[in-house]
Amino acid sequence: MPNKTTSKLQFSELPQLTIATNLFRCRIPIRYKDEPLIEMVESLKSTFVPSIPIYHNDGTKLAIAKGSALYLTSEGKKAGLVMDHPDKRTVCRLGQRTLFEIVRTHAASLKMTAELFASDGVFFKWSPESFAFTEQLLSGPLASITNCKFNIDIGIQIGPTTYPSATGIDFPVA
Repeated sequence: MPNKTTSKLQFSELPQLTIATNLFRCRIPIRYKDEPLIEMVESLKSTFVPSIPIYHNDGTKLAIAKGSALYLTSEGKKAGLVMDHPDKRTVCRLGQRTLFEIVRTHAASLKMTAELFASDGVFFKWSPESFAFTEQLLSGPLASITNCKFNIDIGIQIGPTTYPSATGIDFPVA
């Protein structure tokens, strides 16, 4: 009897991520220097999920959140970092403070708000209305980024990088 094999063709597309009225359909929506602040990574189920490094303001790495899972460092365990999953949401908290919230609006569509630190202590915040980061990083006034669509490798690059790639908006630092 001949060996019957079946092949399945699966399409995995990057979900649309909305941050402060901006639509991202790219592998790294926001990168600071050489580190993604948020990156879309493939999960075991062949879908893409957000991967977010979580730091304390002193630069101590607390965890990496991948999709709905939280991978804590020993410092993250001591700090009491937790992740909750109310209806269609993933919420990461440190004490009473929400670090980020991801809402699944459709099968391939996510909305995100966050208040996160980078590894060098620079603070980033994005809400449904605005995207901001520590003002002293810029050589000029704080920029407003609204209603943009990004369909390239890197949506927003902040600071110098040793890994050049197609970037939508590039912010030099002071």
